[in-house]
Amino acid sequence: QQSFKDAVLNSPDVKWSWPEPEGGIKSWDNVIAKVGGHVLYLPRPPSVREMWTPVPDWDGYQYADFIQIDLKHWTDVGHAFMADRIRELVEPLPRVPNPRLTDWPPSNVCNRWHTQPDNTPAHSDNLELVMYRPGKYGLEFPREGGSITLFNPKQEALKLYVEVLVTGPPPSKYPAAKVTVENKASGKSPETCVLEQPKKTLFSWNYHVPIFTPVGTAYPGENILHFAPLEEQEISFRVTSTMMTIPKGEPWSMDLCRKPTKEELQAPSLA
Repeated sequence: QQSFKDAVLNSPDVKWSWPEPEGGIKSWDNVIAKVGGHVLYLPRPPSVREMWTPVPDWDGYQYADFIQIDLKHWTDVGHAFMADRIRELVEPLPRVPNPRLTDWPPSNVCNRWHTQPDNTPAHSDNLELVMYRPGKYGLEFPREGGSITLFNPKQEALKLYVEVLVTGPPPSKYPAAKVTVENKASGKSPETCVLEQPKKTLFSWNYHVPIFTPVGTAYPGENILHFAPLEEQEISFRVTSTMMTIPKGEPWSMDLCRKPTKEELQAPSLA
């Protein structure tokens, strides 16, 4: 935080700005109108250089205490502030006499190590779990590629998503990769696609962004995901999460996969 503060305050010729996904506010407005909801905003000053000024009426905290140095993700203090605002909003409302408490959708099988490195799945020995930003992790694939093993405990086939890191705006600093999903017990042929970096992004800031993309089908039992980078880039290919879900239970995602060419199917590894 101190290094970031020094960089911001001692760079008069640099223009610092808040990252704002294009179309984000419009989509929120649509949801609000549909369900009668509310949007609460984390307070921030007019300019980034004012982050180290006090937040009015909140225990003497500065704006910088609420947000991480990527200017996007909240700190624990920021989450606590928003929790208080939500509590103020919902506590005056009438209580539901018989609240319907349900479990997480039973057909969702999630594995997220992006912020929880202990959740890293089984993988080939040549993969490395890297912390690419403070508190943010990804499995990094070398030039020769590698594999991740997932287990689908359900008795049904689930749609399989992986969360990969991209940068924006294009061109990306990450490579395209060939992805093959294999389940030998199913008797089904392996599914292969080419996972390309997005040609167009919903964000304008140039740093690591995790994006979910569908890559195939996870059949009951053990599924092996083989990843093979197809090009050299500044940063190695990285995966941060996986999700197996019913087809209609899709997360927000961007379809980055396309059908491979004959040459790509037969291409050897970069090693």
